[in-house]
Amino acid sequence: AYDGVWPRFMADIGAGPVLTAASYALFAVPYVLVAGWAGRLADRRGGVSAYWRGMLILLPIVTLYGFVGNPFIATGMGFVESTGQALAFIGAAAAMAHAVDPARAGSAQGLLRGIGLTAATIAAGVSGLAYEAGGALLLFGGTAIAVAVIAAVGLLLARERRAGA
Repeated sequence: AYDGVWPRFMADIGAGPVLTAASYALFAVPYVLVAGWAGRLADRRGGVSAYWRGMLILLPIVTLYGFVGNPFIATGMGFVESTGQALAFIGAAAAMAHAVDPARAGSAQGLLRGIGLTAATIAAGVSGLAYEAGGALLLFGGTAIAVAVIAAVGLLLARERRAGA
């Protein structure tokens, strides 16, 4: 929701182009380091378990971006947020793989990715408007609320599916 606005946000809180670029690069590092562990966690405990653990990391950090005024702190928060992203993304993919017939797993993964890209496209379209209208608090707080609602619905559906199985 905010990748396109991140350079503007970072500039607004005092970051130069080098720190902004470094914040993108540093964001990727934990994701790479955590991905294998997240996959093993999803295999051991299930995708839903990895997913909600990711949300526990992700949602508070996204919310806190709305209050951060220091670009170095924002960069560090992104470093931690990446861990939540890895857990949530890998958990969602694993949950999808376990929820469907193995013969349809490829289609289900493609559908999951397509829905994710569609949501990202819509979010990118409104993120600039949200940032202009209400600043960082509206953008990041709104993103956290939207993600929390969508995650809660997904977790409830997964719970109902397990109860019915």
